[in-house]
Amino acid sequence: MGRITFQESAGGVMIDHDRVLLIRTRTRRGQTVWTFPKGRIRRGEAFWEAALREIREETGYLCRLKRKLKATKYIFRSDTTQIRKTVHWFLVEPIRQAGTPNPREVKEIGWFSLPEALEKLTYGSDRGLLRIAGDLLDTGEEP
Repeated sequence: MGRITFQESAGGVMIDHDRVLLIRTRTRRGQTVWTFPKGRIRRGEAFWEAALREIREETGYLCRLKRKLKATKYIFRSDTTQIRKTVHWFLVEPIRQAGTPNPREVKEIGWFSLPEALEKLTYGSDRGLLRIAGDLLDTGEEP
């Protein structure tokens, strides 16, 4: 049996009026996926700071934090290490595009309607996050 490692990441569900931003990227195993921008939290960084930084790095967008959505947990393997990951998710809105997507991490970004995004997303957990975000927007709930 291998090692067990714990990781924490943060990311965002970016919604601009009735459009959702998704990124197309590749997993460690080379699978192409559509998902939300996220990444590792740096030492001393708050979850929300990491989410905004990762979104900017991966998409080029500066964003405003709307509210925390939830944390998701999953387990995956990297060689002989089992990684138990927690991702802290936030609802964000774009302020402006201030750069370009990081081509090493992101192959494409796209804006989609909510129904299109629900179809495009690779992971069921991402579809659940988008439904939560969409429900909050439908009710007009603010942070």
